[in-house]
Formats: sequence, C-alpha cells, structure tokens
Amino acid sequence: MSKKEVFVEYLSKINSVIKQSLHQTQRIKFTCFDISSNYIVFGASSGGIYIFNRHPCKFIKLIPNKDGSVTNIVISSEQKDVALSTSKGFIVIVENCFCDGNIHYQIYTQHEGNMVTAMKWYGNDLYSGDSSGQVSVISISHLLKKALFQTPSATLMRLDSTIVQLDIYSNFLLASTKTKTYLCDTVQEQYRQIGKKLRDGYFGACFYNKGGFNIDPTQTEDKLLRNLKNGNSSIVNRDAVKIYCARPGLRLWEANFDSSVVCTHQFRDSLNINASTIIHLGESENSVLEISDLSETIFSSFNFGKIFTFNDYILTFKADGIYVFDVRSVSLLYWTNYFSDIRDIKVLGNTIYIWLENNNLKILSLLDIESFITKILSRKQYLLCAQFCLYFIDDVSALIRDSRLQILKVLNEKLINKEVVCEIQPLLKMIENCRINSQKLQNGIYIVDNVHHRENSITPKNTVLKPINGDSDNIIEANAVKPETHISVETDHHTDKNYLINILNKQYQFNKINPSIMIPKFQELMHEKDLAELKNMYDLFLEYCNSDNDSKIWITTQVLKFINLNRTEHLKMLDRDSTLFQFVQDCFTTLNKSNHLCKCSFPLSNASLTTVQFYEVGCELIEKSNNFSLICKEVPTMYKFTLIKSCQENLISSLPLLIQFNDYNLFTSYCTLFTYDMWDEAIKYFVKLKRNVCLNCDQIIKNDLNITWNDFAKCMLHSIGGPSTLKILSRYSKYIPSGELETDFYQSCIFVNCLPNSLNENKIKYSRFCEDTDKNDARRNEFDLLILKYLKSKEIGETKRTNSIYLTESNCTICDIPLKSVLFDDNVKLKCGHLSHKICAINKDLCVACSSKQI
Repeated sequence: MSKKEVFVEYLSKINSVIKQSLHQTQRIKFTCFDISSNYIVFGASSGGIYIFNRHPCKFIKLIPNKDGSVTNIVISSEQKDVALSTSKGFIVIVENCFCDGNIHYQIYTQHEGNMVTAMKWYGNDLYSGDSSGQVSVISISHLLKKALFQTPSATLMRLDSTIVQLDIYSNFLLASTKTKTYLCDTVQEQYRQIGKKLRDGYFGACFYNKGGFNIDPTQTEDKLLRNLKNGNSSIVNRDAVKIYCARPGLRLWEANFDSSVVCTHQFRDSLNINASTIIHLGESENSVLEISDLSETIFSSFNFGKIFTFNDYILTFKADGIYVFDVRSVSLLYWTNYFSDIRDIKVLGNTIYIWLENNNLKILSLLDIESFITKILSRKQYLLCAQFCLYFIDDVSALIRDSRLQILKVLNEKLINKEVVCEIQPLLKMIENCRINSQKLQNGIYIVDNVHHRENSITPKNTVLKPINGDSDNIIEANAVKPETHISVETDHHTDKNYLINILNKQYQFNKINPSIMIPKFQELMHEKDLAELKNMYDLFLEYCNSDNDSKIWITTQVLKFINLNRTEHLKMLDRDSTLFQFVQDCFTTLNKSNHLCKCSFPLSNASLTTVQFYEVGCELIEKSNNFSLICKEVPTMYKFTLIKSCQENLISSLPLLIQFNDYNLFTSYCTLFTYDMWDEAIKYFVKLKRNVCLNCDQIIKNDLNITWNDFAKCMLHSIGGPSTLKILSRYSKYIPSGELETDFYQSCIFVNCLPNSLNENKIKYSRFCEDTDKNDARRNEFDLLILKYLKSKEIGETKRTNSIYLTESNCTICDIPLKSVLFDDNVKLKCGHLSHKICAINKDLCVACSSKQI
C-alpha cells in the first residue's frame, strides 16, 4: 500500500532569534545560509559568519571575515569547518569555527575575479565551481602540518559555462553547467560529458542513492580489501546509484557511470494535480489543527532548476514553490506554492529549510500519516492528533485495519474535549477490534507481532521489547517516546559478542588501508548505541586485540567520532563524577596526549601548533570538569580554551600564560585591549621567553615560538599607535636582534604616524588597511611607492606637512580613511561612481556598499 504523505510546516520562534542577531544594525544583510544536524550558519554582506545552534535555535557567535561580502557558505561533513566564497572570488575556509578558539583561516584565490556559484564538501575535500566554468578542489588536513604548510588545492576542470550545481558520490564528481553535465572520476583524473544534446539554462544534476551505501554491499570483504590494497577506489555500488540530469521540457536524463544516457523521464503529463495540503504544526501542547489546502495548479511553462535527492524522491524549487517528483512512477507527487519569494533551500534528512527574500526561514517536512501521528503524540498534542485523524479519517482507518496505529488508544484517556472524544470513538473502536497481538514471557519481555515493524525491519519477524512498567499498555506508549521511530527492539545479533567483534574488526581492517571507508553495518551499529554501550564495545574490542596501541587508537577515534556527532545527547546530562564521564575523558586524553609542558605544568609554545582531535569534546569536558587542569596537563593545547575564558575575566593576570602559549590568532584577538603599561609588561615577558625561560617557574625550556619580534611589534603598533610603540621598543632595543624588525613594520609605523590615533575605530581601520595590503602583491608594491614618495618629499622639503591627516568630509569608500592626506593624494573614480584611493582600487571596480547591492 502506498503511503499517504503530507507537508508539515514547523512553527517556531526561529526567525525572531535569527533577526535578533542583526537588530543593532540596518546596514548588514544576510546573503546566504547552510544547515547541518547541529548548526545553522548565515553569511553576511559584511563578510561575517553568524552561527546559530539548530535545536533549540539560539545565536552562538559571529566570526569576522575581511575578504568581502559572503556569496556562498557550506558546513563541512564533520561540522568542524565552514567554507565560504566572497564577492572577490576568494574561497575562505574557517577551521574549527564551531568551538571557542583554535580558529584558523585559509584563503584561496583560484576563482579570484569570478563569482563562485557552487560549493560542496565531501569528507575533507571542498569542491567549488564558478561563473567561468572552472571547478577546483581544496583538500584540508587536521594534522600538525596544517600549521606549517598551505593546504593543497588544484583546478580539476575548466568547462564551457557557469557551474550551476555540484554533487559528489565516492570518487565521482558531477558538475552541471548551463549547457552540459559532466562526470569526473577524481582518482583517474578523467571527465566526460553526459549525453550529447546541449541546453541553455540553470539546470541541475545529482546522484540518486537510495541504498545510502558508499561501497557495494554485494562484494565480499576480501574483494573490498583487495580493491583497497590495489589502490582501486572505484568500489562504489553503481547498480544502486543513478545519475539524474535536468533537461528542458520538464525532463530528466537517467545516466550511468559510463556517462551514457540510459533513458529519459518525461514529467510534463503529471502536472495536472492540485497543490498539496500543508499542516502548520505549533509547539504548544494545546495546538489545534491548522491546514492550508490550496487548489491551484502549475503553469505549463514550469521547468526543473537545481535538483536534490529528498527521501526517495527528486526535489526541485522555484521562487514560487517546492516540487517533489517520483522517478519510479514518473510523476509529480507533491508541490506547494504556499511560500513565495523563495531565495534558497537546504535539505537535511526529510526536512527542507526554505529561506525567503524577507530573510524568514521556514521549516518543512514531508511525513507519512503514521509518522506524523507518532510525532504529535510524542509532543503530547492530543487534541491536534484527534483533529488530524478526523480530517484524514479514510487514510487513518486503512492503517488501523492493517494493525497499525495502536498508539491512538491513548486518546481515550488523554483527550479533555468531550465533543472530540465522541467524534473519534469509531476510530478507537476499530483499534480495539484490530488489537495488536502480543505475548508476555515469564521474564517480563514481550514478543510482539507488529506489521509495521515487520515490513520495515531487516531483523527476524519475532522481536523483543523491554517492558516499561510491567503492563501491556506500555507497549503502546513506547511508540510515543521518540518521534519518527518505531517500537524499540533488541535483536540477538546486536548484543552477541561474536557479531560485534566481527563488525568492529572488519571496519578496523578497512581503515588500516583507507581511513575514509565506512561499512554500512558498522555505521548502523555505532549510531544506535548510547554512551554506556559504546564503552562496552570499546572494552570488548580492546580485549579481543589484547590492547595493542594501533587498535586502541582506532577504537578510541571511532568512539569519539560518534560522541562528537551528538555531543548534546552524550555529554550535557553526564555526571562529571560518573564512570562514563571518566571514560570519555580518558578517550580524549589518550588520543591527544602530548608532552608540550614545562615541569611546572605551564604549556610550551609548540602546544599551540598541535591540532587537537575532537576539540569540541574537550571543551565540553573542561566545562563540566571540576578540575580542568587534569585535562590540560594531558592535552596542553586545551589551555587555549581556558585562556579564552581567563582573558575575558582578567586579562592582566592571564598575560604570562597568553605570551608563553604563543598562539598568534589568540594573541592578536586580545592584544588590542592592552594599555601602554600592559605592553610594557608584555615585552618583558616576551624578552624572557625569547631567552627560553619559562614565565611561570623561570626554568630553561625548549621553545618553538609562533610569534616573531616583527609580529609582536606590529600588534603593538595597531594597539597603541606609532609614537608609543617606538618609545617602548627603543627602551628594550638591546634585546631585539638586528634584522628582527622588518621593512613592513617600519612602513606601517610611518603610515600610522601620518594619521590621527586618538580613536580606537581609527586604529582598527589602519590595521585593516595594512592587513589588506600585505595580502595583495600589487597593493604591496603600490604601498612601497607611497612610502618612498613620502620620505623623498620630506627629505627635499617639497611639501609642508604635519603629523596629522588633512581632514576632509569625504572618506575612501573602500578603506573608510579620508581621501586626502600627507600620504594619499591620488584618487580614482570607481565604476560605481564613488571615489577611492588609487591603492584601494587595485583589482576593484565597485566599492563595498555597491558590491553588496549587486549580490
């Protein structure tokens, strides 16, 4: 029997939370967004990244970015990093952006001058395409070398027109342009066009993988291992995966991995259905049934745009609607034009996040009748449930006759409205007549013959259910505990030690050859375990492997990986004195332990260079621990998390630790708050540290400093200005080796000294100007000429000047520094009509404000 499904819109306070983050400014606008299981992120016209917790929705933080307005943003698969593209065509990867501290920026310029139009993560690889047809890949690494070397990147393809959509499956990249679709084997470094006919429009393409396997489950483990050992990564289950390419005339090409078109699906004849019903689901237990039932039909000119896999269907959207197609029956199943002015959508499981032009975010799911009833009963919305059953009485009656929906019995006791109780009595009587068969064993376990579970489970027909309070009615209540799940069952093989060892060992053998492979049974096994069960599996596997180091590192990594995927569930309610808390702490320290400590337990400077695996888990542990120093002694890099807190509370007392930890990003984020006296103390500490003396115990230590004298001096310059900086540096000049202060520092001194330093906002502008200049070779050369011209004119006395700027009413529309000064005398008119300094206009046609409007 085909399932009846309905659209469900979740009504919540999410939009008020999101808009609150911008309530203090009218200038900044959100430009793009992305969704993951834990987070919602928005890119902004200011270049910033606004991060929200997804459920419950709350604002977490703003991460600044100075490389232009954000045009695209995507969250990495493991929810550690965010990649964004800017109006300049830059790709910026912000690593560890969801945790407090340890944030790193990586900037890539392959697409500079073009508009990045598509981005897609796959593992640690980021694929991107632009308006010129260029497709590139950036491979990131969370190893120590990332702090020393630039992350590798490469151009994969240069195609004929704008990239509309990218999708990835295993080692295959699907790139859809305005005219063609290409399939690229990233291992063999070959790509071919799918089909021969061209098109003209923003048509998408995607992989359709109903099975969800990344490897072919029909192959034996031995064959898979041979493929891996031989370097053959093309072990995908091609029969289970299809490729769909959108075509004009509401057609879809179905293609195979040989880039051949297998068949064409024509959906034009299925457009004569009315818009689908939408249920508007509120959060209150007293919610009543709200339905939008439209009778409109689709315009005949409708066509596919970008396409996405959604449940077992293909989803597309336009500015005025959402459309769900079934390829198997070649028909349009559901659609709605309830939402207008749609800007973008993101798909997460069976939920669609719809972003509108007015910046509202709508949440829509497609649920079958049974799943929706289970959901609202779990939320104790009994009146809503009864009204829903009456509205869809024919579909509900059919499910009851099929021995489903036994949980509806609870309405007899929970409904307060007597009128509704009377109306629903016929359905409740049907349930009594079709009561589920169950048998209670002597040990208190129930054997349940459940039709719904029997049809949807891979487990044997007879399954067991743990009793809750000892009576059979609790079997019914168990369905309502978790929405969108069925009766909780335990099968013999999931608790059998031999079965568990077999699955764990197979995964271990695969990962020894290829760390990115994950067999489906292992993934399923780990996802369904709670923390206590994960610990038991951990102990069981170590016992099997005799606790050798490689196997211990592997199983520790797997346990932390699955804990990290749902930290809220695993750690938030955990008692810090419990055995399980100690287990998680031991796993974390085992995986990240290092000896970057002085004998006095102060961290050495090279601790800041070490990347912590599962940093967020470590932060959660420290938050809950009553003795954070125990974790920091084992994992010195975690001092970064404690430093952030201590600097916020008492910056002066944190100064020795901040200097010795020597993390450049952390230091620059707080040094702008230093006073003159604090800088005087800081330089004393820095001199001492440069002599390899611990700032806590005065013992000789081994140092590998990240911050140079030049870095230190430039930070001071942007904090307290040129004269004060030179005064302090002169006092300690005998401790600064010759050549340590570089040309760019002296140039910055001259630049800052020529401008007023009275306001903090001015210092920030100058600092940003210098940073932007350092990033661009053309600007760097122009800046050198500016300083040289200034020095020469001073030597020959060409111009009378003072150490202040010639204040005018107009500022440069790019850097916001006044147009006329002792340094700047050449102004240019931009394409948009506004004026800027000549140096600022390099590689720019528009000012910041006009660039944002164009986007």
